[in-house]
Amino acid sequence: MALGSAAGHKEDAIAGMEAPSSMDAAPTPGRDSGKRRQIVEAATRVFLEVGFGEASMDRIAQVAGVSKVTIYNHFGSKDALFAAIITDLCDRLLEPLTGYRVEGGSPEQVLTGMARRVQEMCRDDAIMSVYRAVIAESPRFPELGAMFYRLGPARAVANLAAWLTERSAVGDLRIDDPEAAAEAFLGMARAHDDVRRLLGVAIADDEAAAEAHIRSVVAAFLRAYTP
Repeated sequence: MALGSAAGHKEDAIAGMEAPSSMDAAPTPGRDSGKRRQIVEAATRVFLEVGFGEASMDRIAQVAGVSKVTIYNHFGSKDALFAAIITDLCDRLLEPLTGYRVEGGSPEQVLTGMARRVQEMCRDDAIMSVYRAVIAESPRFPELGAMFYRLGPARAVANLAAWLTERSAVGDLRIDDPEAAAEAFLGMARAHDDVRRLLGVAIADDEAAAEAHIRSVVAAFLRAYTP
C-alpha cells in the first residue's frame, strides 16, 4: 500500500537520513510501547488537523517530541505509521460495535443493545471528526478510506452478521443473507444522525426520542426476520 504516493508527499527514506544517534537507536523492548503510543497520538493529532497529504513527518516528529529517525525506527514509512493510526482509531473509537459481545440474550435484547451503541457512536464528536478527516482524504488516497472501512464498519457488520447466522441456525431468526441484514439493521439504527453530524447539523440530545427510534428499528427488523 502506498497511501502517500498520490499527492507526491514522499518522505526521506531511512537510507538518506543521518545515522541515528545514541538517543535515536532502534527501539528496545523496555521503551517500545510507550514511544510508539507517543508517536501514534502525535500523528493522529496532525492527521486530524491537516489531513493525510499535508501531515509531514517533520511536523509529526515536532509534535511527538522525537526525531524523524525515531519515527522511522518504529514504523519504517509514513504509510506504515498511518496504517497504525487507522488501526488504533478503529480499535478505540469503533470498539463498541466491532467488539460488542452478542452472545446470550434474546434477539430483541441483543439488537437493542447494538442499536444503542450505534446511536452513542453517532453522538460521539471524536468519531465524527475521524469520519470527516477520512472522507475528506479518500478521493486523493482511496486506500485510506478502504483501510478505515475494513478495520471499522466492515468489522461491525461481520460481528453482527455472525450472530445473525447463529440465530438463524437455531431457528430464532430466518435470514438468507446475514451480511445484507446486518448492513440494513446498522443503517436503520443510525437514523441519518451520522449524516447530520458529519454536515454539522445540530441535533437535540433527546434520549426519549432515541429510545423510541431504537424500539421501532428492532421491532421492524424482527417483524421481517422472525419465522
